[in-house]
Amino acid sequence: MVTLYYESMVRRIREAYPDCEIFPVYTIDNARAQALKNTPTVLSDCAAAQERVAEKYDLTSFNVGGALLDTINKEEGGFTSANWYKYVYDSVHPENEGYKVYADLIIKYLDEYLCGDITSTYADEVVDYETPIGYVVSKTKTFDPQLVVLNKYSAVESFKNISVNNSSVYTGSTMKGYMYPTSADNEIVFKFTGTGVDLVMGNFAFEYSLDDGETKAYAVNDGNAPKRFIGGLEPTEHTLKIKFLGKIVNGVVDTSTVTETSLRAFLVEGIK
Repeated sequence: MVTLYYESMVRRIREAYPDCEIFPVYTIDNARAQALKNTPTVLSDCAAAQERVAEKYDLTSFNVGGALLDTINKEEGGFTSANWYKYVYDSVHPENEGYKVYADLIIKYLDEYLCGDITSTYADEVVDYETPIGYVVSKTKTFDPQLVVLNKYSAVESFKNISVNNSSVYTGSTMKGYMYPTSADNEIVFKFTGTGVDLVMGNFAFEYSLDDGETKAYAVNDGNAPKRFIGGLEPTEHTLKIKFLGKIVNGVVDTSTVTETSLRAFLVEGIK
């Protein structure tokens, strides 16, 4: 099935844009990295299926996941959890150090095989850019349910019957902590400057209002967050109010489970 879908994409690109160059890029996640840690040049099952399509259509591919795994293997102690999280934020998304490994491989190819003697200007050091999409609860500091400034783009203005667990680790990542209601009568007021907000939370239902507008119901049906929530706003300050309702059980909101719901992060979109 992977091969079928992947070839379909390649064929559609080729039909619409015959002169378009296509470069498959194969990344890696923690589970596949652990399985392949002794053989970094071997592609994962999914990437191998895609590579068969690449060979058929004579596409040059980049196994940046293999380069990352090889780099981690060369760290002191080899492939360990600590060395993995030096380069990768969670189970799959790189930190700046990981992106540098990816970029180095691609830039090397572009310089040596496409640019001839031309060498790109490329900073060797890892630049610690400010995260452009807001704040993840407790990744770098303890989160306290008070009037806390999350960063210059956002702030939790007030809480009502909301508590925080600072020790829980989000599955497959280093992201720690979450907010949760202690009563059915609860509320979080979140102020942000941007064009939208994504949420990191489980399969829960809640009510919300934006800028004191109409109260609406919303359900998150995919725990593999972030979940796109609100977008297309003017890039000005907005106020989001959320009230937890309960877990979704067999497609129905179970209000008796309201204290079992949680919110791990607000992610702000549209920050310049």
